[in-house]
Amino acid sequence: MKVLLVPQRPTRRPTVKARRPYVPRVLDTLIQADLTSAGAVVIEGPKACGKTETARQHAASEIRLDVDETATELVRISPQLVLDGATPRLLDEWQIEPRIWNVVRRAVDDRQETGQFLLTGSATPQPDARRHSGAGRMARVRMRPMSLWESGESTGDVSLAGLFDGTPAQGRTEVALPDYADLIVRGGWPELVVKKAARPERFVRSYIENVIEHAIPATMGTRYDPFRLQRFL
Repeated sequence: MKVLLVPQRPTRRPTVKARRPYVPRVLDTLIQADLTSAGAVVIEGPKACGKTETARQHAASEIRLDVDETATELVRISPQLVLDGATPRLLDEWQIEPRIWNVVRRAVDDRQETGQFLLTGSATPQPDARRHSGAGRMARVRMRPMSLWESGESTGDVSLAGLFDGTPAQGRTEVALPDYADLIVRGGWPELVVKKAARPERFVRSYIENVIEHAIPATMGTRYDPFRLQRFL
């Protein structure tokens, strides 16, 4: 009896999407300095401005509470366990489990060392009398979308600090007036800057709708008239 051997197709290796190269931010220097003087650094700012990616450049380990269901369950069982890891340890979107705040503050007190944690969050939970302010233990930095200097579309020859100090504005730019209009519409969102999006206004419109429908109700604990909010924004 003959056995028919059917050749197997070679298994295709899964493609791994390479991470985009990191674009340095002005805030990097401040974060690094704060890590040497405070037990924890809290990076605050709007969604999609680059907080997580910037924090990862300074972190030795991380836990992402917005995508790791195991981590959120672990917080409910024993919050201290999510703090275990190489330092600085990044706790991304910490506000999803607000109890982490006091646990981090206590860990900073117990360890008596600087540069232990990085906390990032796009929203601040509702005020809680039981939540310590973090004063004296946590340094706060505010992140915003990329400036034209960070995105490489400005030479940086003229600075606001210099203008306030009385330094005359000197320099030339190759950016034309229509280009400035495009840059204003696009904004400094890293996703649009790095990908060179062809229709940035679609991203911006979707961003505003998401803030109105989800971010504001989740943060404020109440729902507002989306039509009025959209007109206001």
